[in-house]
Amino acid sequence: MKCTKFAAAIALCLTMGQAFAAQDCTTPTALTQAGVSGVNSCNETNTVGTLCTFNSNPSPDVIFSFSLAAGHTATQISLTNSTAGFTPNLVVQVACGSGDDCTGTATAAAAGGNVSLVFASQTPAIGNGSYFLVVDGSTASATDCGTFALSVDGTLPVQLQKFSVD
Repeated sequence: MKCTKFAAAIALCLTMGQAFAAQDCTTPTALTQAGVSGVNSCNETNTVGTLCTFNSNPSPDVIFSFSLAAGHTATQISLTNSTAGFTPNLVVQVACGSGDDCTGTATAAAAGGNVSLVFASQTPAIGNGSYFLVVDGSTASATDCGTFALSVDGTLPVQLQKFSVD
């Protein structure tokens, strides 16, 4: 009976697709080494109005969480942009939504461009810990948004999210 319930749950998840967008810092989408694709920030709202050095940023944002711990091999997160007018901005924070937490940042060179955030190139380098990744537009426009995919170039440790005994 438990196997049947498990199989049904997997089938339901596969038919519904992945849920990518988080509405605020309390419900981020977990970023795993599998990455995500087909995320459209234009379907979202601006929930993190002030981002460290970018000050007031009205563009829609999508929030992810990830962890680095012993055994990880990931060295960067890359965004592949699918929207010509979108200039993506990646911000890594320890305290999601903080106006002054700029643990790491990377911005596409131009609209339509891709961007990678390399952990070692940040000052100081991004090391073991739990983080939030905010993806938004880098311009002061509420319409700087688009469709993108995120990839991780190595392994991220898996964290236990829920445990129960039936």
